[in-house]
Amino acid sequence: MMFSVFKKIKIFNNSDTKSSVKNNFVQNNIKCTNSDVIVSYKIDKNDQLRLHRLFKPDPDSKFDPKLWEEERTNRNKHQQYYNFFAELIPREYRKGIQYVRIFDRGDSSELARMGPKNWNNLKIFELEMAFNLFDIKFCYFREILDYPRIVFTMLHEFGHYLTMNQDQRYCVRGGPFYKDESIIKQINLLYYAHDESYGLLDPERNQEDIAEGYETNYQRIQELLSKRKGELLQNGVFVRRYSTKSVEEDAADTFAYFVLLDERPEPGISLLGDKVLLFCQYPKMAKIRKAIRDNLKKLGVGPNMPQDELEALRIKLQTPNAN
Repeated sequence: MMFSVFKKIKIFNNSDTKSSVKNNFVQNNIKCTNSDVIVSYKIDKNDQLRLHRLFKPDPDSKFDPKLWEEERTNRNKHQQYYNFFAELIPREYRKGIQYVRIFDRGDSSELARMGPKNWNNLKIFELEMAFNLFDIKFCYFREILDYPRIVFTMLHEFGHYLTMNQDQRYCVRGGPFYKDESIIKQINLLYYAHDESYGLLDPERNQEDIAEGYETNYQRIQELLSKRKGELLQNGVFVRRYSTKSVEEDAADTFAYFVLLDERPEPGISLLGDKVLLFCQYPKMAKIRKAIRDNLKKLGVGPNMPQDELEALRIKLQTPNAN
């Protein structure tokens, strides 16, 4: 008994000293930034956030330095934000997401972001969340199957990871390119397959344009989308208006929709349904969908939640050790 206590004290003191030295070093090396990132963390093997870097806003920026100074010390709150994501997404499917960054969204409506830590390496990704993520009123939207917006947001960001990592893209000189079998490329090809039905593309296009890559194709699509968003939404082409922003946003929204949709869509009924079926064809995606839906049940999250239940969920997620 005394030996075990002594051993615990020894370990605690060693780790505490190392942690203290590291934290002091980070605190004394706060970097000035012209971005909106306040603090970054490394995710350890136990899903705990370990301080990585601290930032202060550029003096000429619109951001409040006092707010950032306070937010840099809110690790427990940031941990709760990440806990929600971790409770939704099983660890085995998010091993490449190794960093968390907290940002100041200012006047924008942006709640979260996802991307590679380095565009020359598609193995390591960063999840970014607004510092006031849970301060925003929880609500559900009919366009996202009546699920809470915060749930759809987290699934959307995870969809970015799944459709942009090394399984879907490869790095060569000039940047990452999507593989031929990638979901992004297949979504792009669907636009060509449905061209006669929806008139998505430039009438003067050449089928050889497909070889130019998804970017050129989607830019042409975008020219028409900007004028016909409402019509295309009503015709079942996209989940929501935000989906039309880029093919990456379209894919991420479609993944979230794929997870939350109760039944497998029939092929050929709508372009959105056919995009969902692209995810259905991957056994790994089907496993991910089931695992996330099981976790949603454990969290007590579902569609059409009354406002009092949504508020209770928001409070629960902000309570330490709630999950």
